Amino acid sequence: MFPGITTKLYLVAEYAVASVVYHSEFLMKTLPKEHALLATCLFTQQGILQRMKKMVTIEGDGRRCTGIPAHVTILRGMKGLEASRKEPAQVEQSGALQVNGYNWGRRIRLLPEDFLWPKMFVDVAYEWWMQGNAEKGYPPFKNLEPSDFADQNARKRLSDFRYLMGKIDQCAQEKGVYKENATMEETKEIFKQCVECLKLPRKEGRQRRTWQSVATWCREQDGLHR
Repeated sequence: MFPGITTKLYLVAEYAVASVVYHSEFLMKTLPKEHALLATCLFTQQGILQRMKKMVTIEGDGRRCTGIPAHVTILRGMKGLEASRKEPAQVEQSGALQVNGYNWGRRIRLLPEDFLWPKMFVDVAYEWWMQGNAEKGYPPFKNLEPSDFADQNARKRLSDFRYLMGKIDQCAQEKGVYKENATMEETKEIFKQCVECLKLPRKEGRQRRTWQSVATWCREQDGLHR
């Protein structure tokens, strides 16, 4: 059917024949009777076409002609990859917390690519540090790495976050109240007992300051200016 074809084109020829076989009925109805394709052995020798139809429609390891161009399949895959970057996939469980994974930067991350640090009060921030956010599927933030953040500024904020939360953890360990796998209620109690260690200026409702402002204040007190 392909006289003079080189070995490099065998696979191309195989797909071409499969496509012709799959669409044979349409071709015989549509093409002129004198068309060169209909003069090939595929259409002139009895029984060949029927046997070939079985070969291109079998399930399993054999190739199957779908009638769908290859580029369509590739585009579908690209769209699926793009969607996976935005839609979280459940990748693991952390205790009772279902953790999501996000596909961006050629690997699975624990935060979405467009994550922005929210302005949280410092007590809520400590809950995120120890417990994560069940509603959003975020893991405990103490388990995050800089590579989970797409933005350079967000990675810098992680450094501030670790610094501040580390001070609370250190105080809890010194007081003997720290628990690695604390429940939410235990986390709140740890913070309640250790907030004094931050030595914030006397002000009503000091635990309701944002963690960003507290981290900045603590760095200044420790002589750690950015």
